[in-house]
Amino acid sequence: MPRQQHEVSTAYLVAGDSCRGCCRHPRCQRLRGCLTETVRREPELAWRFFDRFEPVHGVTYFAPEARAALDGLGYRGFWMGYFAARSAPLGIVPPEVVTAVFYNFAPERIAKALPAAW
Repeated sequence: MPRQQHEVSTAYLVAGDSCRGCCRHPRCQRLRGCLTETVRREPELAWRFFDRFEPVHGVTYFAPEARAALDGLGYRGFWMGYFAARSAPLGIVPPEVVTAVFYNFAPERIAKALPAAW
């Protein structure tokens, strides 16, 4: 099976730059244009990241200790604790915001679990 490669154009800033994409910043002028480049993305890299970071995710949300802590705080059921813990950095937001940010959960599941968590 041939190896798939994807090319995407990405823009980035060098630390300390204040460019806002206008290409008038001195560093942009020195580089003769916007700070963009073509990056080759390979699915293997995504799988390597997944293999390394999924265990951290698993411990954070699925370890028995995490579940016990959330139960101890009064969250009823796995999903209430999961959505409350994961969306806590957003503050007290409506379920629609959490649905949009989390992207891949059924809106009904979030709507059922979250309002009572706040």
